[in-house]
Parts: sequence; C-alpha cells; structure tokens
Amino acid sequence: MARPRGSNGYTAQQFIDAIPDTGGIVSAIADRVGCAWNTAKKYIDSYATVNTAWQNERNRIKDRARHNIIKQIEDGDTHLSKWYLSMTEDEFMPKQRQEIVALLKNLDMSTLSTEQLERIAQGDDPIHVIAGTARKG
Repeated sequence: MARPRGSNGYTAQQFIDAIPDTGGIVSAIADRVGCAWNTAKKYIDSYATVNTAWQNERNRIKDRARHNIIKQIEDGDTHLSKWYLSMTEDEFMPKQRQEIVALLKNLDMSTLSTEQLERIAQGDDPIHVIAGTARKG
C-alpha cells in the first residue's frame, strides 16, 4: 500500500492494527504505532481503510455507552431515565431547548450581520450572538 509523503515508513495496516480498544482516541493510536498525534490523524484522514477502522472503533464505544445507559435505566435509575428522555424525545425536551431548536431550524442566515457571522465563526454561541449578548459557548 502506498504511503503518504513524509510518513516515516508507517503503513496503513499498522494504524488499522493499532485502533482496536483505543476508543478511537487518536493519541492512543499514535502511542501504539509509535508516532506523533498528527501522523496518526493524517493516516486516519488519508486512508479510507484506516478511517473505516477508526469510525468502527468510535461507534463501538458509542454503542457501549448506550448499552451502559440502557442497563442503568433497566435497573431502575429514574434520574438517568429522565435525562435520557430529555435528550432523545422532543416531548420531554426542556421548553427552553425546544425554543432554541425551533429558532435555529428557522434561522435565515442571510439576515445576520457580517459582525454576527464573524462572531459565530470565531466560536461564539449562535444563540447569544443572535440575542445580542457577549457570552462564549
């Protein structure tokens, strides 16, 4: 398999082999291969096979997290049950969050000023930008 320029002799297969049980954490993958974080990220971004293995690992961890949450709910954790419903079901979403979601769905970006768009691009919370407040996300 061809190597990206400046790869220091690593192969895509080394990264694929390093990915299992890392949770998709790039620094863990880099440590296993023995390279810098940016080299591991470059392979993840450059090779479809490496990216697929990385995405599969990330999805495995998400599934494990979901499994843990569902298990606790099944064991009777009402606090977690309420949280889960508020995160996954619109009818249980806090009213303020419902209003924010509706606002963002109906937002016409062409009505925002250049200054507002620049603030959003720099990381300001869009809700606070639209509302005219200066708080960061």
